[in-house]
Amino acid sequence: MKYTDKAKELSNNGFLPRVELCARTGFSTGLGIGSVEDLVKGAKESGITAIALCDEYSTQGYQKLFFCCAREEIDAIYGVTIRIDKTRVVVIAKNKKGIIAINTLISMSSPKNSMFKCSNNVEDLEVFKNDIITIGILSEKNDNLDFVLKNFDYIGLSPLSRYPFTDDEQSLLKDSFDKIIVLSDSYYLNKSDRLIHDALLRCSSDRFLNLKNGYELRAIYPKKFVFDTPLSILSTIEDCAYGDTETWLDCLNLISEEDFRLLVSEKIKNKDIFKQKEYCERLNVELEGIIKNKYWNIIYLSYRIAEAIKALGEHYGFRGAMCNSLLNYALEITSVDPIKWKLPYETIFGFRFDKVPDFDFNVSCELREKMFEIVESIVRKGNVIYSGALELLTDCQVAGLVTSHLEKGYYYDSKTMENVKIFRLHDTVINFDLHPGSYVVKSNGSSFLEVTPVKVLADNKNPQSINDFYSFHNHFIKQDILGVTYFDFVKRVEKLTRVKLENVPYDDPKVLSLLENDDALCKKRVINQDSNPFIGINELGTRFAHFVIKASKPKTVDDLVKVAGLSHGTQVWTSNNDILFASGYSFKDIVANRDDIYNILQDEYGLSREYAYTIMEDVRKGRGVRSGVLNVLKEHNVPQYLIDSMNKIRYMFPKGHSISYIISALQMSYYKVYYPAEFYTALFNVKYKEHLKSILTLEPEVFNKKVNENRFNEDELKVIENLYEVMERGFAFDYDEATGEAFFHKE
Repeated sequence: MKYTDKAKELSNNGFLPRVELCARTGFSTGLGIGSVEDLVKGAKESGITAIALCDEYSTQGYQKLFFCCAREEIDAIYGVTIRIDKTRVVVIAKNKKGIIAINTLISMSSPKNSMFKCSNNVEDLEVFKNDIITIGILSEKNDNLDFVLKNFDYIGLSPLSRYPFTDDEQSLLKDSFDKIIVLSDSYYLNKSDRLIHDALLRCSSDRFLNLKNGYELRAIYPKKFVFDTPLSILSTIEDCAYGDTETWLDCLNLISEEDFRLLVSEKIKNKDIFKQKEYCERLNVELEGIIKNKYWNIIYLSYRIAEAIKALGEHYGFRGAMCNSLLNYALEITSVDPIKWKLPYETIFGFRFDKVPDFDFNVSCELREKMFEIVESIVRKGNVIYSGALELLTDCQVAGLVTSHLEKGYYYDSKTMENVKIFRLHDTVINFDLHPGSYVVKSNGSSFLEVTPVKVLADNKNPQSINDFYSFHNHFIKQDILGVTYFDFVKRVEKLTRVKLENVPYDDPKVLSLLENDDALCKKRVINQDSNPFIGINELGTRFAHFVIKASKPKTVDDLVKVAGLSHGTQVWTSNNDILFASGYSFKDIVANRDDIYNILQDEYGLSREYAYTIMEDVRKGRGVRSGVLNVLKEHNVPQYLIDSMNKIRYMFPKGHSISYIISALQMSYYKVYYPAEFYTALFNVKYKEHLKSILTLEPEVFNKKVNENRFNEDELKVIENLYEVMERGFAFDYDEATGEAFFHKE
């Protein structure tokens, strides 16, 4: 371990390198608090030169540990805390096989379908004994001493353990003093964090389970237990970088480079548009950049998924910047032409193709249930699992827990009470879940256990990672395929109208006229004076979108694409572009999606591609315009209002995502304008079925009272607003109580 070895050189000056073999964070679900980043910083300040992250039944923090320790020049040790016969056992990985062993032990833990109150058997350790170190932690009364001596490599003394030893205990330990080590056994970083930890556990403890420095421990325990034995253990652990094995980019083998090139050539050979110079040159740039950076298997996986969905006669949409790739357009993954829409490939691939592309699909909720099997059929059985999801404790929940805890009469010193006021919680897990539309894909020859435990939780039939994807995103592909009701609506309305979605225009003049008035809806009467003509339509039917449309007055599809960006970004509209529109600026003057920055800085003000890209990336991530490029913007006469606007932005939507949303919204609106009965039948039976039923069961006087008292929730209000519009347009419906379905027709 290089950093500890370096620290040993200072020992002649009185510095004693301290190895901490048991520290935990908020990734110990429901038991610990605090982040890996804070833990490592605290370890550095405490003179610790090597630290083992040993969260209870979790390896979620390993990747953060690796990067944080490298930054702070501390040796990272990978461990876990498991439970065997009521004894807490620290398991340390001696090498990379040991990391797999730890993930396997968590996967083997009982109960098989849960991550709560887990336990293992002693026999589970036997097969991994050459790759792990085990430390049995003594209990409060040391009544598990005999069990620890017989079954584990070392004896762990915790602040919770009884010390000094009794005469009987010393007799048992007479030949084992070389195996005793002292652990912080920490569940939080600082003593002042105890109140929050107690509140989380809903109990009060007079023991501090914070990270401790060597001098605190040396005041109680012998130097051998605190410094020497942990150092000797460290000498048996390999200095291995977490996840520095061959990456999935090197070994994912769905298709060879040669066959991928042939596939692209075959797809474009009969398309005249790809004979145009602009298309030919850009496609070549994208293809070579993708091949050089080994992304072609990611794109091929998305191509195969898209083809499988189409083969079922289903529709799909996108999120993120999938539409920005001309290669995706060539392979017919997307129907959006990025050159026509001015979508730069840099948004999805990075300026130098150094950004791993993210491919996210939206499908019908019905189809999503089948997508695991579809993806598995493409990558082969055993090469796909669901991605785990973690529920984190929020600052508001902490405040509630602490308030409730203190109301029980528990007392804490003033420093602890003051800490509660400034405490900000990060990465404190309170629950595990499954991400139903997120899949982790690996290649043949690799193992998910390299980076995550794998279990089948609750009632799910397919395995999932216990860690969420962001804890190992450098190792495997994540493929998001989410179910959205829009595509269930499309299936229903296509069946009712016999008009296929691909034949529905997104730039119909009558539909676009709804931006100015609702004449195209042919209303017979008026019930709701300030109704939104796009009520019931994804993206455009929200109150916020209606407000933005009224204030900005879009007239074209391009304007609406910016409306989507204004609606989804953070501080893109509010206290920003809303002021600009009120001051007389128009859509051509403002930036709403991240790609707008890239385009306007080049086309209008002559900045280089690299400057435009750098500024786009900074602004979309909320970093604003950096001082280093401010002079460049001024030299190119970029107006101050635009610089000020970019500095206010905290997050920006990708334009390709906005385009996908707006096209879907306008096609949905087409059905609403031209096929109203079929539209409302599909809408209410797919999106509002349960809410319609609850409203129809109300007696008239109860309904009127709830309206007057504004006691309907958001979804119920949407149903009511849509029903008002149905009546305004001269339609009625028959309700089938047996099926809960409504069928709309002219009055």
